[in-house]
Amino acid sequence: MPKILDNIENETERELLETLRSSHRLDAAIGYFNLRGWALLAEAVDALPERPEGPKARILVGIHEAPREEMRRLTQMRQPDPVDNRTAVRTKGETVSEYRDQLQVGLPTQGDETALRALLRQIEAGHVEVRVHTAHRLHAKLYLCHRDDTAAPRVGYVGSSNLTVAGLREQGELNVDVVDSDATDKLARWFEERWNDPFTVDAMPELAETLRESWASEDQLDPYLVYLKMAFHLSKEAREGLIEYGLPASMQDQLLDFQAAAVKIAARIVMQKGGAMIGDVVGLGKTLVGTAVARLLQEEQGFETLVVCPKNLVDMWKSYLHTYEVRGDVESLSMVHKTLPDARRYRLVIVDEAHNLRSDKRRDHGALQSYIADNDSRVLLLSATPYNKQLGDLASQLSLFIRPDDDLGLRPERAIAEVVEADFELMCEGRTSTLNAFKRSEYLEDWQDLMSQYLVRRTRRFVEENYAKPDELGRRYLQFGTGQRFYFPKRIAKPTERILTEDDPAHVMASDDTLNAIRDLRLPRYQLGNYVDSRFEAPDDKIRQLVDDLDNSARGNLAGFTRITMFKRLSSSGPAFIATLRRHRLRNQVAAHALTRNSPVPVGSVDNALWAAEVDSDPEENGPGDGGTGLFDSADDTAASAYSKLRAKDPKAIRWAPHSMFNDDLLNDLQHDIDVISGLLNRFGTWAAERDGKVAALEHLIKDEYPDSKLLIFTEAADTANYVCAELERRGVDGVGVVTGDSENPTALAQRFSPVSNNVVTNGSPLSDELRVLVSTDVLSEGQNLQDAHIVVNYDLPWAIVKLVQRAGRVDRIGQNSSEVLVYSLMPADEIEEEISLRDRIRERLGENARLLGSDERFFGDPTESQIISGVYDESSSFGLVGAGMDDVDPVSMAYEIWRHAKDSNPNIAQRVESMPNIVYSTKRTTDNEPDTGVLVHTQAVTGTDVFAFVEPSGQARRVTPQEALRLAECKPDTPSVTRLEDHHDLTAAALGGPLRTPSGRATGALQGVRGKVWRRLHDQMDRFTDNLLFSKADLEKAHDAMNERPLYEAATQRLAQAARERSTDDLAALVVDLHKDNRLCMPPPSEGTDADPAIVCTMGFREC
Repeated sequence: MPKILDNIENETERELLETLRSSHRLDAAIGYFNLRGWALLAEAVDALPERPEGPKARILVGIHEAPREEMRRLTQMRQPDPVDNRTAVRTKGETVSEYRDQLQVGLPTQGDETALRALLRQIEAGHVEVRVHTAHRLHAKLYLCHRDDTAAPRVGYVGSSNLTVAGLREQGELNVDVVDSDATDKLARWFEERWNDPFTVDAMPELAETLRESWASEDQLDPYLVYLKMAFHLSKEAREGLIEYGLPASMQDQLLDFQAAAVKIAARIVMQKGGAMIGDVVGLGKTLVGTAVARLLQEEQGFETLVVCPKNLVDMWKSYLHTYEVRGDVESLSMVHKTLPDARRYRLVIVDEAHNLRSDKRRDHGALQSYIADNDSRVLLLSATPYNKQLGDLASQLSLFIRPDDDLGLRPERAIAEVVEADFELMCEGRTSTLNAFKRSEYLEDWQDLMSQYLVRRTRRFVEENYAKPDELGRRYLQFGTGQRFYFPKRIAKPTERILTEDDPAHVMASDDTLNAIRDLRLPRYQLGNYVDSRFEAPDDKIRQLVDDLDNSARGNLAGFTRITMFKRLSSSGPAFIATLRRHRLRNQVAAHALTRNSPVPVGSVDNALWAAEVDSDPEENGPGDGGTGLFDSADDTAASAYSKLRAKDPKAIRWAPHSMFNDDLLNDLQHDIDVISGLLNRFGTWAAERDGKVAALEHLIKDEYPDSKLLIFTEAADTANYVCAELERRGVDGVGVVTGDSENPTALAQRFSPVSNNVVTNGSPLSDELRVLVSTDVLSEGQNLQDAHIVVNYDLPWAIVKLVQRAGRVDRIGQNSSEVLVYSLMPADEIEEEISLRDRIRERLGENARLLGSDERFFGDPTESQIISGVYDESSSFGLVGAGMDDVDPVSMAYEIWRHAKDSNPNIAQRVESMPNIVYSTKRTTDNEPDTGVLVHTQAVTGTDVFAFVEPSGQARRVTPQEALRLAECKPDTPSVTRLEDHHDLTAAALGGPLRTPSGRATGALQGVRGKVWRRLHDQMDRFTDNLLFSKADLEKAHDAMNERPLYEAATQRLAQAARERSTDDLAALVVDLHKDNRLCMPPPSEGTDADPAIVCTMGFREC
């Protein structure tokens, strides 16, 4: 009776190994050869005696047809293809390719590596031969042991076990032993016939080469090859984008090489992921790049474009769209809440200066987000400063095209590591790989991981190092398609000395008495909820709502915001500070006037008090006629006259509260602040402009230092800008203009100042009203081309440090013809620390109010900011975003340049890397700039996301950003490898079991856009549908379910978007059914059995030597 080997009571492996101990050869015919399974037999085969007549083991591998292919062939009533030599070679190639694929999945282990190296050694020594039987499909399971035993010369095992660990040891199988001599003779003849069949082909050379190229090779790869492999994989978006898309012919000569690369990369990300952000630093031409993306997608996809931008950039964008024939429209950010609800569909939305949408609570953000979702628009965000202080700024911008519950394929691992994972999952309702989950992270590395999927960002240094060429004198330049060269200018920070003498009118203001007075203001108008009389009963719903709103606003930050504004004005200029104090006092007097006369009390918007003291809000926040600020500009107004004007105009932003609503404390606190401010104004007296040392220093620059040059002067405050412009004109400076948020057409003034860079056509004649000096608030610090000038003057230092970069970037940009850009800052000579100390003292008094400024506000006082400002004075500052964390080049661009340079300089090495399999590794010596011993692991998630981790010898693993990974792995072609860490594979496994593990489950959010709109419309009417001539209800339900499960094709989205607007629900249902039947409605479901585990791309070991 045969012995049954089922791996339950009797293991096939144990029986086979026992028999091999007394054998001299093994013949195996199998349908599937798992190379890692050779670990079970490697030592036993080594122990077999050598015989001159042949190898120790012969492995015959059959071929099989996948069930799906078999079903397709049978349904077509086709016979298997006949076999010829060409078919045999192709089939062998497919089998060897399968072996290569085997070695690129799963975790490498020391045991597997030892066994695979043994297999390679045995093949090379001739001890093992492997052939592929291609004559017909063969799925045999035969292990035949040849012995020097006359009684039983052969022992066979036949059944269901393939040469795998599962088949021989772990999985339930059914095998029997065959010891009968006649039976084993027949099995031997059967094997020989197939082994020697003309269509049984030798696979050993290819299999040996596969093993030599894999991670199991005895010869460790050079570190440079692994470094390039990381760059090759990371640069996929760039490489494929550059191949997939061509530049618009009309723009080829206008784009520099680095801009052309950004256009193609961004276009691919937009199409694949729904949105992208171009975050190149200031001055690299994002507007032109964005225009080129719009033109490219217009030509490739038929897109039309909607540009949304700040009000002062509307005319510029219209000019770009017109010049480059981009079909679309431009809308001011301040108007989107009014215009977008009824706007037509644009398939691409470009948002310029996207950082303005850093709060998803803004009205314009909500309107834009709804429009994009309803129309399934693709999005391109443009911003040199994606965030400044709060990482949540990024989430608000990304949320324009990423739904809160979309599965992003990666998680905020650093944040998860800080808490118990189960707790984090609970906080996120199990959706740990969504934008909502990232909002819970305060760790920069998590956001860098996320932004690497959408961001194209290059720095000026990166562009110079990777795209510039040296000229005859060694100066590096970029070249346009026309052949014109561009040289980046050298940026030089130059402080302007002035002495703050005691007779300077600003001297008396910068005192502790002033700072303490501002600190002690009670600011009652910004917390009116605290003054509502407890006995007051609202007479109607309107007043009751006002009481509720005031109560809510009292818990807000209006008072702190206003105090900060006053400090800002103090640091800007004396006239701005005085004007702010006067306006604030007058508004207090107006409120007090109403209370003392038992008249209705004016209450501004509880959101930002439009009629209140100037709060430096975005000028776009207030539309025409929205506020009453203009009623308080006259210094001659009395409380009575101002109150009368306000009552007469009755602006929409003002509500009127009964005087009886408030208790007596309100009038007392109003009078307190009136007295404090009056005391300050009396102490300051009339501003003596003729003794203003700051303006005098500016006059010296304009008249004496640069009498023939253009100067661009920036200030934070509109009052300061108007004052400086008027004072320069009074001092005899010609050609002076001023731009503030109140300017009707800032772009027109920018063109008068910089006509060449704005392509103003003058028929060869100079502009009659060209400006030589332009004084501006930061309304011109974004987006404008002002590079006809090469001198920037910071009349005051911005409280938002990033604006230093933006200001300089108006002239230090592509198209600047000067070899130098000069950046002056007006500060007291030899007393920079005194200037910073002023801001230190302000910060001390702000206390918790410091955090009330939004994310674009960076305060002087912390060491980084002090260093930056000091650098302006001592010329060490390069105006970089020190410590901001986003000045890194995006990983795709970084990796692409590494790959491009390698391909140009070492094409043979690059070609080898392209064909290199996954899971390969190397080890290099650590340096001072690298971590101690450990392993850097590069994986790719099923979503295509590249993820990295570094594992210490202890097994402690942490995620690292792609940029950090490239820096760690960086090496030269001649960098030698060193001996591998003994636990290299174990450390790799620790990373896969830790920060690189696959998130559990995939989250799906509520349907949105056209898909959600149509789905809900049909869902709401589903009960009334019946079978009809156009469709059956069952077909409609199937189509409806498919829409819920899978995204729509783009063509279906377009048709349904139009049908939803124009057709009845019945016609819409019929269209949905037709599209579904034609397989044109939804994208196909993912293949069954799709591996969700991350794939190891490569690993790099680090060893101290």
